[in-house]
Amino acid sequence: MKVKRFEGMSSCYLIQGKQNVLIDAGADVHDRVDIVILTHSHFDHIAYLHHIVKRNKCKVYVSEKEKQDIETISEKTMYRWSPIQLEPVKVHKTLKEGDLLKFDGFSLRVIESPGHTDGSISLYNEDTCELFSGDTVFNFNGVFGRTDCPSGSHKDLFCSIDKLKSLKIKKLYPGHDY
Repeated sequence: MKVKRFEGMSSCYLIQGKQNVLIDAGADVHDRVDIVILTHSHFDHIAYLHHIVKRNKCKVYVSEKEKQDIETISEKTMYRWSPIQLEPVKVHKTLKEGDLLKFDGFSLRVIESPGHTDGSISLYNEDTCELFSGDTVFNFNGVFGRTDCPSGSHKDLFCSIDKLKSLKIKKLYPGHDY
């Protein structure tokens, strides 16, 4: 699995192949994108979603709990903090715990990992033991994850981290690299 990282308002990861799959849209990625999978709906992970979708006519996947936030730019996106105007985007597929997304040459297992938001997901490649954690796992000024945003929950985050700790992880792709 070839992964290209982009830095913007958040870390975004383009998995390259016959189908290019972008994990999160916090950077204005100009490479070809066929599918965008969002780990959650905060502005720093969706800021360039509209531009990427318009440029590529790609599909958007997100958890069921975050779908309305993407399609309406709800308060949960924290759009008021965004330095750029957020635009609603149609979601093509909603994701839930255990879904296996099969692409040419790799698959990603959907793991519901609430805590940062109630609809946060992580994506796990079972073959290569690589985890795309969004903001469920990242180091924020010495604090492991954040729950001080709309729909955040300390209890849920700790449960999600315990769930992710049970995985064999060889490479972690977090939502931020502070």
